[in-house]
Amino acid sequence: MKSSTPIFRVLCAAALLAAAFAQTRPTPPTRDPHTPGYVQAFELPDGANAPADQDGNFILGPTHTPAPETTVHEGVPQGTVVEFTMESKDSKIYPGIARERGTFGTPDPNDPAKLIVTTSHPAPYSRRVAVYVPKQYVAGTDAPFIVGADGPDRMLFTVLDNLIAEHKVPVMIAISIANGSGDAQGSERGLEYDTMSGRYAEFVETEVLPRVEKEANVKLTRNPEGRATMGGSSGGSCAMAMAWYHPEWYHRVLTYSGTYVNQQWPPNPETPHGAWEFHEHLIPQSPVKPLRIWMEVGDRDLLNPNVMRDNMHDWVLANEKMAHALAAKGYHYQFVFARNAGHSDRAVKQQTLAEALEYLWKGYPPPAQTARPPRPPAPTRDPHTPGYVAAKELPDGTNAPADRDGNFILGPTHEPAPEMAERDGVPQGMLYEFFMESKDSKIYPGIARDPGTFARPDPNDPTKLMVSSHPAPYTRKVAVYVPKQYVPGTAAPFIVGADGPDKMLFTALDNLIAEHKVPVQIAISIGNGGGDAQGSERGLEYDTMSGLYAEWVEKEVLPLVEKQYNVKLTKDPEGRATMGGSSGGSCAMAMAWYHPEWYHRVLTYSGTYVNQQWPYNPETPHGAWEFHEHLIPASARKPIRIWMEVGDRDNLTRQDGYHDWVLANEKMAQVLAAKGYHYQFVFAKNAGHTDRAVKQQTLPEALEYVWKGYKGPKG
Repeated sequence: MKSSTPIFRVLCAAALLAAAFAQTRPTPPTRDPHTPGYVQAFELPDGANAPADQDGNFILGPTHTPAPETTVHEGVPQGTVVEFTMESKDSKIYPGIARERGTFGTPDPNDPAKLIVTTSHPAPYSRRVAVYVPKQYVAGTDAPFIVGADGPDRMLFTVLDNLIAEHKVPVMIAISIANGSGDAQGSERGLEYDTMSGRYAEFVETEVLPRVEKEANVKLTRNPEGRATMGGSSGGSCAMAMAWYHPEWYHRVLTYSGTYVNQQWPPNPETPHGAWEFHEHLIPQSPVKPLRIWMEVGDRDLLNPNVMRDNMHDWVLANEKMAHALAAKGYHYQFVFARNAGHSDRAVKQQTLAEALEYLWKGYPPPAQTARPPRPPAPTRDPHTPGYVAAKELPDGTNAPADRDGNFILGPTHEPAPEMAERDGVPQGMLYEFFMESKDSKIYPGIARDPGTFARPDPNDPTKLMVSSHPAPYTRKVAVYVPKQYVPGTAAPFIVGADGPDKMLFTALDNLIAEHKVPVQIAISIGNGGGDAQGSERGLEYDTMSGLYAEWVEKEVLPLVEKQYNVKLTKDPEGRATMGGSSGGSCAMAMAWYHPEWYHRVLTYSGTYVNQQWPYNPETPHGAWEFHEHLIPASARKPIRIWMEVGDRDNLTRQDGYHDWVLANEKMAQVLAAKGYHYQFVFAKNAGHTDRAVKQQTLPEALEYVWKGYKGPKG
């Protein structure tokens, strides 16, 4: 009894402190949507929603009746919800923090826009992830999806059941992710949602989506047009940040009571006013990004809910300013000002969510158009199949030796190499990122395949495809890795990678450079221009058999890298490498093949050495299949060193003799050997197309092999 008394007093004191803090939040006033300075908006009849096919500003009446789509209806197919848990100890991006209970922070006396938080500390968390898979999903097909914050969001799943059945939105996966706990500055939720960067999107991309595909047995589209984000409050501004900083991943954003205010912590001098920067500087001063946005705010939304008094904590004003900025730049957006509504108001969400989702997905092909005939799973090929190259079978779990040419068979167990993890004491390079717009390119002004269409065989020639394509803008991200050991002003070797940013590559380089296994090198990881295969910008860039992509990199990318980040890139082709997976792999090969005066080293995973080129070129009628069919056998040997991988379950997409990825890579190995090239070919058992586990196992050895023989300085 005696020992419990002081503990009881401490708990009481903490509770009183927390209660006192909570009481400092004033009741927000009711704002008039016609306040001078607010956007002009159309007043809707009470109980009605904005039309789902119209951009602009709308005022919702005070009565909020749930839409019919928010309830379960008999006869409507219901999706399945798969749940799993993620632990902080397993995350490389968010290992976990928390603010001490009952504490907050104090405004910086020298800058009221900054909050000083001294009570935040490392802390573990568990988060739940709920994955909704609609009944209509066809296993094995690429599905559009929406990522939601503060999950699980059961209302979203019910609404999707009904909207998908009504053919008002595509058949999509919904991924509803819980936050890492706490709220606002100093908490894990605050760190994840209020930070102005692409970090949360990168966490989702690298740690959540692979788990989703594995746990729910789904395949998620890589097309940003088929990827959406959503959230309320700080989850809303986080949804916006995901698309803003990674438009190569997301083009659609839905927010309720978005926290477009100054709530970022720790402070960042690049965005000193946190998410207030969206409407203050970022949107007004940046080229238009390919985003479609739905936003809502309530008339009694938050105003100065904490101790900060910096004139940047009015949620209504912040959302009004967002609408102003988006309209001025010509974005497709819909903004709803809700009367009789508080912060992230549930009744408003019940009324509007169905319409909001319908608006959000406008312009995306409806289900009937997007349904491609299901592709049968690729068969498992035997590396000892007659006609395949003779290869050395490696002990399970081991890699090929980095100093040996030839053909090797990787066992079925794929554990990440030690170099794939960040290590204490290893110098970490700097990572810089910038965006490139199609309007600024003289070589790639931008194309896209017509919505809802796919390539179809030419009836007169089954090796040709007919495609409906049109001009379309894009935004691409370029990530530049500069190792800690780089000496400014010196000409550095470098590697150019496709389908970036490739954070796995940067971690491997940190460790390999520190181990003196590869030269001190710059890595330039370039996002593609969107879409995939014939008729898309990515297909045009990666599948075209020419030196055009290498010329674009040389003329439009490398000068920007040198100028923006104070680095000097070597002009010696021995110090220049290319890498990529799938079509990015055949593109890497094309860069060196057509421009050996620029590149002598190539690394490819599941290289698309098949017939996927479009538009048709009579000089290379079979696309990248020509590499092993004619180009390499009929040409003088070029000074190129090549590392290649293919999986035993790699793609087999068409039965025309030119679309078997395993056979194509086997043929590459045969012709490279016949011509006396320095190459290493790895056939991976228990591996699919561009298999992430295989890359985690082999990338360090592959990089070490590729850089063998380089005479430049090592780390």
